[in-house]
Amino acid sequence: MPKAYRFLLGSILTIFFAQAAYFLWSLAFLNTVPREGASFDAIVVFGGDKARLSAGLKILAGTKCGFIVYSDFPDEIAGVRRILSGTPPAAQVLFVPAFTTVDNARNCMATVRSRGWRKIVLVTSWYHVPRARLLTSFFSAGSGVDVETVASEAVPKAWYAERKFWLEWLKVWGSFGRILVGFRGID
Repeated sequence: MPKAYRFLLGSILTIFFAQAAYFLWSLAFLNTVPREGASFDAIVVFGGDKARLSAGLKILAGTKCGFIVYSDFPDEIAGVRRILSGTPPAAQVLFVPAFTTVDNARNCMATVRSRGWRKIVLVTSWYHVPRARLLTSFFSAGSGVDVETVASEAVPKAWYAERKFWLEWLKVWGSFGRILVGFRGID
């Protein structure tokens, strides 16, 4: 095998194993509640599942946070506005439109940086955490923003048998491809 092919194969395998280690590390230390006594400037909720918003509201009730940043499709945001309008919110809710997880991370971190927030908690589904955290870290790089990640539900015992987890594994590559070409669209 020529040297260039060995190098390419070695590079692909290295990236694959690095991604595997990152995903497994993300799941190993995943919580469904923030660290006890932690305080945050904002709670960032990536839409796509109503359980995520419920988890974000539970975290809000247990912390002294004043803001929720909710990111989702514009049509979904309208529905969430109606849900939240019936009860007086304990915090100001900022709605950030997004069509993909890349948009969620890019747009939410732009909001976080523009407001000067330094500590946020990111709420999303357990299977979505590795990709959401990776993208959020990418878009907050160098800003000094500390991101704690919380899952809206516990990791199932047989997580490796969940199709959603493996789809997220593949979607990482699409997410970074979208960043490289500047594509904005449907996930």
